[in-house]
Amino acid sequence: ALVSVDINPSFELYVDKDDKVIEINPINDDAKTLDTESLINLEVQDAIEELIKQAQNLGYINITDTNQDTVIISTINYGIDGEKLVKNIQVKLKSSLDINRNIKSYIIQATDDDREKAKEENISLGIFMLNGIIQNNGVPMSIQAFVSDINNLEILEEYAEKTNGTELV
Repeated sequence: ALVSVDINPSFELYVDKDDKVIEINPINDDAKTLDTESLINLEVQDAIEELIKQAQNLGYINITDTNQDTVIISTINYGIDGEKLVKNIQVKLKSSLDINRNIKSYIIQATDDDREKAKEENISLGIFMLNGIIQNNGVPMSIQAFVSDINNLEILEEYAEKTNGTELV
């Protein structure tokens, strides 16, 4: 599977049939500031939890400001049990004591076609998926800009639910 994690920083995690991370691709410069080497061979849900913890510790997630802190997780399944993968991620993030409870996470099912289009636009899969569910005159919107609009959040919640993902609280 491919699991895209968008916080800003943004990452692509490549996952084997046992849900273990075999490769991590940092998508932007902010992503290169996090330690990803130690996440190889971890189960994907543990790697995602660690990425969010690092983002919190480095200030990419700032729970003291007025912005809604949001993590977008997009998954593409290549012949593995996608429902199990999503459920494992949901359970881990809901039960994590290291992730601030005010951070909202959404899981969105994507396709390989979505990934190719995101690459063509030189944006992460999560940003591509967000911008695909609203119309912004073709200008990619950051996660922070997207979630600052309450109408966008409502659309995102419906979309994540429809694509087999679920809002995580």
